[in-house]
Amino acid sequence: MRGKSYDEIYRSFDWNDVWKYLDWKGPELNVAHEYVDRHDSHRVALFWEDAQGRSTKYTFHEMKVLSNRLANALESLGITKGDRVGLLLPRIPEHWISMIGIWKVGAISVHIFTAFGPDAITYRLNASEAKALITDQANLAKVEVEKIPTLKHIIVVTEPGVKLPEKYLSFWDLINSSSKSYDVAKTRENDVCALFFTSGTTGPPKGVMIPHSGACKWLIPWYIYALGITDKDLHFNTADPAWTYGAFTVGLSNWLFGNPMLVYNGPFDPEAWFRLIQKYGVTTMGAAPTAYRMLVANPGLAAKYDLTSLRVLYTGGEPATKELVLRVEKVLKAPLYESYGITEVSMIINNYAGIETWKVKPGSIGRELPGIEVILVDEQGNEVKRGEVGEIAIKHHPGFLGCGYWKAMDTWNKKFLRGEYFLSGDLAYMDEDGYYWFTGRADDLIKTAAYRVGPSEIEEVIMTHPDVIEVAVIGKPDPIRGSIIKAFVVARHPSEKLAEEIQDLVRERYSKVAYPREIEFVDSLPKTETGKIMRRVLREMEMRKLKSSSS
Repeated sequence: MRGKSYDEIYRSFDWNDVWKYLDWKGPELNVAHEYVDRHDSHRVALFWEDAQGRSTKYTFHEMKVLSNRLANALESLGITKGDRVGLLLPRIPEHWISMIGIWKVGAISVHIFTAFGPDAITYRLNASEAKALITDQANLAKVEVEKIPTLKHIIVVTEPGVKLPEKYLSFWDLINSSSKSYDVAKTRENDVCALFFTSGTTGPPKGVMIPHSGACKWLIPWYIYALGITDKDLHFNTADPAWTYGAFTVGLSNWLFGNPMLVYNGPFDPEAWFRLIQKYGVTTMGAAPTAYRMLVANPGLAAKYDLTSLRVLYTGGEPATKELVLRVEKVLKAPLYESYGITEVSMIINNYAGIETWKVKPGSIGRELPGIEVILVDEQGNEVKRGEVGEIAIKHHPGFLGCGYWKAMDTWNKKFLRGEYFLSGDLAYMDEDGYYWFTGRADDLIKTAAYRVGPSEIEEVIMTHPDVIEVAVIGKPDPIRGSIIKAFVVARHPSEKLAEEIQDLVRERYSKVAYPREIEFVDSLPKTETGKIMRRVLREMEMRKLKSSSS
């Protein structure tokens, strides 16, 4: 924001002002209209490529027509307002078409990561009571239909010419046989449009409910001030839309402003990313710190490509060190802006590419997003002094991303301090200039490669192995991923073979990416007097080992 300082913008911010950026007259609000239909034009909305070299692009007009057709198809299957529709898709155009089509009906999209195994998929579909699922051939085999009683329809994205069994529906056959006209459902700002399951330290994952207002309102100040994108920019969205960061933060925020984004469907490959940046003239990019570490690991590779179009690089999901921020700017010749957020609230603390006078402190997560109040509190809920570490607590505000946990509002309400501040579970301190510095988790939740992983889910899978007696899972610091998952296992017959079997079990049943990369067999686990496993003690043991090995 030319001419204005962060403090001036923060003091003058008014949540009511953001509505001027939307086509909102009230009381109805439907994000499908805000993201796509109101931009009904031949401006490109999505550039897409995959690892096989296939590419395509879709304009806002084409996205409108295709999502209209899908909405008609869903309605013909009996999907109505409030019904849940699972999304188990990779980063393909059909993923974005599906989101918009589901929302047009007034239904609720249930986002499921394709790296999940059958157990994690089944749990999320059952917990949401999904009536339909949209997936592709590669992920269909992981869907255990007989365990999901509410699931009435499975819609599959196939390669051309593939014939499906009669019990499945072809995505493109439904699209091509449906009308291109559709009247978007009259949803209200507080109606839920999406569910994203987020892990906790105890119990199964909780479905964070995202209302239509949450799916667009908070994006406006974030896009303007944090990303600072203009209508001349092309954003490379490298994040997966199974998570709010990929779906909204660096994803549909672009469409909210009528701007294009580039999506790549393929395994992480620095050279592929560099080629795409050069080919499309990418100006802004959002990725996890893990990806940036790998991008700058080989400066010679980066030097082979013309990356001069890059203007703003953004990162979040896990801490980025001062060294990484400086190295990225040196190798990629563009500044790296770090941000902090959680699924329930949004990206609440940021560095600001859109504020001309903003100064980045490498290693700091920045300051509060305009319109958001943050405090740091101790274990008793008292605000700490500057320089002291406290838990990040966010005052409830009109731009909250989430509005509660699906069928668990008691749990949601317990997350609030004095009914007013949402407790994040993350620790930070504030320096003399008002900048926040992330220091770690206040609980057992693991952040690995930008994903939040609850240890109990992984422990539950490991305990199904007949040779396992007890298990405890923690996050261990790692220079590339931020943290890796480590399991301490009490076993009947410890062996390297058993360790491999445990890893394969978690890969197969839970997730291909969130599995224990290290397994240590132990005789017993540290416990409280009441028998509760003390993961904190295990983390402290690991930290002592790391310190002794580096000294």
